[in-house]
Amino acid sequence: MSHLPIVIAGLCGPVEGRWTTGNRFEIRRFEIPVSFGENHATPQRRRIVLVAPLESSGKWIDVLNIRIAGTLMIIGHIGARAGSKGVQGKNFKDLRGKPLIDWSLDQLIAAGQVDHFVVSSDDPQIYEHGLKRGGLDIGFRPDHLATDVAGKWGVWQHALEEVEKLVGPATAFLDLDCTSPLREQSDIDAALALFASEAPDMVMSCCAARKNPYFNLVEPDETGALHVSKPLPGGVVARQQAPVVYEHAASTYVVDPAYLKRAGSLFAGRVIPYLMPAERCVDIDSPFDFLLVEFMLEHKTGDTSNA
Repeated sequence: MSHLPIVIAGLCGPVEGRWTTGNRFEIRRFEIPVSFGENHATPQRRRIVLVAPLESSGKWIDVLNIRIAGTLMIIGHIGARAGSKGVQGKNFKDLRGKPLIDWSLDQLIAAGQVDHFVVSSDDPQIYEHGLKRGGLDIGFRPDHLATDVAGKWGVWQHALEEVEKLVGPATAFLDLDCTSPLREQSDIDAALALFASEAPDMVMSCCAARKNPYFNLVEPDETGALHVSKPLPGGVVARQQAPVVYEHAASTYVVDPAYLKRAGSLFAGRVIPYLMPAERCVDIDSPFDFLLVEFMLEHKTGDTSNA
């Protein structure tokens, strides 16, 4: 995390820029030449991300200036264990010319707000790959966190503890799920912006649910008869009458490190949704999911030669 004074070198406007619209935020991402202090005369390319709530009058938050002031330290994390029952070796399985993990890892590295990142794994190949890409060396994941019943929370807690031993206290913990390669770079920007604006314990990626437990999700009773999962007095006869529910999309999370240290599970505090389109929330957990994601990436890039 830099504490150096920043000098804008010959800035007369964005060198490279694009506008995107995220969840409740408008985002401007561009790069400018900057130098750090008098001893760094050669300008470097540095990404700046500016965000503003859509309902505001246009006041922009300059993430770069916040970072240079030393008030923000964001740790990026990707978890990728060796075993997988649904798709054998899926985390390093080739997807459109690169390992599945790299679809998320490339985005984490490209996120200008992230100060350091780590790949948590018990797989030597995956772990060494993360180190070669610039990840911090925190050692292999402990055995008790490398089983198919180990949850995210304990893995995150271990990673945060080991990272802070190396680089000091973090102010945000950003996790990108290795098996969700369809998120956009703008989703990361917007999730971080939402976290900074709302100051929750955690921002969790979600999407609109295709089914609703108040309306068209059913469960059997002890006799086998079906009933609406969450019945309301008088019943719900139309989807529009049902309370809003979301699907928890395993894609993008931003966590307050203090909350991560004290809580025992994801939903022990104030967790708020970052809403993503359903088509960007496919989580690979089966061979069909893998084929679906491969198909969507082929059409997204315009290359349907293997479709």
